[in-house]
Amino acid sequence: MRPLKITIALSAILVALMVGSLFLTQAQTTPTKIRISWKPSKWILDTAVPPLWNASIAGVDPGLINPATIRATSEEGVGTPIAPAYTKVDYAGKDDLIASFLGNDMRNLIWQIVIHYNLLAAGRYRIGIKIYGNLNDGTPIEGVKVITIIVPEPPPPMP
Repeated sequence: MRPLKITIALSAILVALMVGSLFLTQAQTTPTKIRISWKPSKWILDTAVPPLWNASIAGVDPGLINPATIRATSEEGVGTPIAPAYTKVDYAGKDDLIASFLGNDMRNLIWQIVIHYNLLAAGRYRIGIKIYGNLNDGTPIEGVKVITIIVPEPPPPMP
């Protein structure tokens, strides 16, 4: 009778450990939310591309962010993720991390999204651009901000 009680107790402890590890794994993979603002926040498709698109990243101490891990893609993951040309901390403003993406990289990403969703009719389209990366301790971060894409009449030729 005694071995049965020990087996039941050990089984209960094992189940508790497995459930606890499941919650710890889930907690570690849930990204910390960040706030993003884009400059520029809109673009007329196929006009001159701004040399830089700046994403201001807030909601996390910029010193905790690992800049080498920062990437941008569409909200749904459409398009090849792009890395910023450089990052800097905006101490004059709100202590945000500014990730500066090259204009041509953003143009290519936007065109991939436009083609994927067939957004070629004249009009204004709002697309979510997601920024993601990691903190220095490996914790994932992510946030989405909408930018406006204006497709002129007649629509530009696809690249």
